[in-house]
Amino acid sequence: MQKTRRETILEIISQYEIKTQQELLQKLNERGFSSTQATISRDIKKLNLIKQPLPGGSYRYSRAVGGEEKYLKYRAVIAESIISIDHAVNICVVKCRPGTANAVCATVDAIEIDDVAGTLAGDDTIFIACRSERGARSVRNELESLLSTP
Repeated sequence: MQKTRRETILEIISQYEIKTQQELLQKLNERGFSSTQATISRDIKKLNLIKQPLPGGSYRYSRAVGGEEKYLKYRAVIAESIISIDHAVNICVVKCRPGTANAVCATVDAIEIDDVAGTLAGDDTIFIACRSERGARSVRNELESLLSTP
């Protein structure tokens, strides 16, 4: 299953001393992710990345304390609750275990996926309105990647 951009960012900053968003964008492009500086900036915020000082006065991107636990918590809620994910045009339909759709919907909202315009939860089903059909595919892929174990 394809890794999400955010998972790839975490992998890159663990392997390289990434000092700027431009360097991060270049590494993402090398791994097949086409992105913008604005998107990278949002990813940095959502992943709780910080600038960690290096000897010599420069800085590198690093995980903030607690950032990984938060991401793993999101993954756990999704992995334990989602049964299936499908999309039709710009709507993702997520089937969940009975009584868990609200928790999954809140998790999707907390992750703040760029292509999501809004969410609506019932007891066991979530509708995710996306900005485009391409966005719906992207949201589906991101949620499916969270279903797999780390």
